[in-house]
Amino acid sequence: MNAEIHTIAAKEHFETAEKYDEKIGEEKDENRKTALRTVASQNYFYAGINAIEPMLAKISTHSFNHENRNRNMAEHPEISKNPTTTSQ
Repeated sequence: MNAEIHTIAAKEHFETAEKYDEKIGEEKDENRKTALRTVASQNYFYAGINAIEPMLAKISTHSFNHENRNRNMAEHPEISKNPTTTSQ
């Protein structure tokens, strides 16, 4: 995937997470709160993952798992200093 696709995906995951965070405050049932928190957390996680991929695209690489992504970020710390943005 290209940087723009990852940027859009990151924004969508983040917006979804924010919506579920709002629902948590309105929910009375503790089991549903836990479930909603899980959904929000997973979407925040994938928002972060997709936000990293455009930075990796600057060095023409794409991570295929979490270990590879961490290694690429550790080996190229300069790419996170000025992240690329895609206007939408």
